[in-house]
Amino acid sequence: MLSTISQGSAAAAPRSPRRRLLLFGGPLASLLLFCGLFFGLSWLVTPEPEVSVSEAVAVTKLEGRDVVVAAYSRSSSRGMFQLMFQPMFQTRLAAVDADTGEHVWDVRLDERVSNDVRVLAAGKGRVYVAGRDGLHIRSLADGSAVAQPDVIEGLGDEYVPELGAYDVDTQRGHVVTIDQSGELWQIPIGEDAAEPADQSTTSTWGPVLADDFRFALDLPDYANAARVDAGTTIASQPISTGALKDRLELSNDSGVQTLGDLEFFEARFVLDGGRSQAAAERDRPEDGITELAAGSGSGYVIVVSATNAAGSGYRVDTVDLSIGAVLGTAGLEVGYTVGGGYSGENLVAFAVASADRSHGKGIIMVVPPDGSIRAFPIGATNFFGWPQ
Repeated sequence: MLSTISQGSAAAAPRSPRRRLLLFGGPLASLLLFCGLFFGLSWLVTPEPEVSVSEAVAVTKLEGRDVVVAAYSRSSSRGMFQLMFQPMFQTRLAAVDADTGEHVWDVRLDERVSNDVRVLAAGKGRVYVAGRDGLHIRSLADGSAVAQPDVIEGLGDEYVPELGAYDVDTQRGHVVTIDQSGELWQIPIGEDAAEPADQSTTSTWGPVLADDFRFALDLPDYANAARVDAGTTIASQPISTGALKDRLELSNDSGVQTLGDLEFFEARFVLDGGRSQAAAERDRPEDGITELAAGSGSGYVIVVSATNAAGSGYRVDTVDLSIGAVLGTAGLEVGYTVGGGYSGENLVAFAVASADRSHGKGIIMVVPPDGSIRAFPIGATNFFGWPQ
């Protein structure tokens, strides 16, 4: 009898915390281990998503610091978590601190935006981005959307969904565009509404914007000759007949002068990306050299060259225009090229992308007043796929 009661009491006794832990903790631990291996290991063995940076950037001030605003596209995913919860293809817009490389903000553009976009201008609280679907106006504070192409006041449904139908007039300080009726419009930087272009803007930009809406894609990013001021040009010339190395020469009304004793392989100059084709056509000189060298207003030029005769490596140098000395140097991987240089109040920035505009690494290079070169990655993500 006692034995029976004892057994019944034992059967009715509640499970101890330890037994409950063993009962439920085992499967939970197995699940956590599986998730850790499934998501974590896949992230470790998968390379970073491929990034292509738009060659046009903008330099401006945001809360007292210099920032570079750049658009980039990102494809593929790193690890199963990103594959499950992040879009495979994204076109994004980021503001990068020019001193530290920190991403002040990094946002995804509308999913309808293709990866072929161009940052036209940034300033006075606004960012203007042209794409193949039209013009996007964004907040400079956080990158949020202010106006989509079809709701810009003034343009309305008459907007042109082409990248080349938009540009920026840096001298007048406004974005310019053409509508489907052939009328020109201007949007003052900092504003959200378009207004009919004045006569001066119309005469300057009309012939260019009407040219099949493709002029914005045809501007060169670097050349072997460029202007450094109104009366002086700089060019790379062989050091002797048949030589593989180039020297830099300055030309003006006084003649030709060799700039220092520097020698380069395949030397070319980064051009001022803010100088539009319209301005180049308007100011065309007799010698035909219309493009301005990036950085020349600050007393230096940016030179892209090969590191050897075989072209197995490339580099970017800033060269002082007064003494011909190298102020800063940065490496450039084979297969990558640089975009035009875009100037702010006291610095020049340019994007580095693959030469065939396919995906790879994304880099923004910044040249401060001392001529040094800072290189910052763009488009990197953390485990969850969020921008770093």
